[in-house]
Amino acid sequence: MNVHIMLVVMLLSFFIFIDGHVYEKCGENEEYKCGGSEEYCPKLKEGERWYKYPPYPNKECKCVCKQGCYRDESSNKCVEKCPCPKGFEFKVSSNCESSCKSYLCKEPKSAGCYCPSEQCYDGKECVSKEVKTTKSPKNC
Repeated sequence: MNVHIMLVVMLLSFFIFIDGHVYEKCGENEEYKCGGSEEYCPKLKEGERWYKYPPYPNKECKCVCKQGCYRDESSNKCVEKCPCPKGFEFKVSSNCESSCKSYLCKEPKSAGCYCPSEQCYDGKECVSKEVKTTKSPKNC
């Protein structure tokens, strides 16, 4: 009888030890979850600024990125801001809001690679908003 109790205590201790160490393996900006989903940073091709992947569903128990973080596939780390091509920055905006063309923007905002706030996208690159602003002729 004592052997059975000892065996149960040893097994219970082992599972508590393993369970406690699973949580320790999660990295910065990660949490241990069963189910749920996480978002990945996009793999951008030349000339692309942003392609939003749908959240990747997770059906098993594992370390996933915390809410508001993205899995950077090149480093496999959870980051608050994804890497962007040169000249762009990761922020919440929209393509029409970032564009140099001024028109009513009804596009929903999403996290992605956009021009810095003092610049706009001319279809090829980020340029100063001052360069693209055309002055209307004065009527004297």
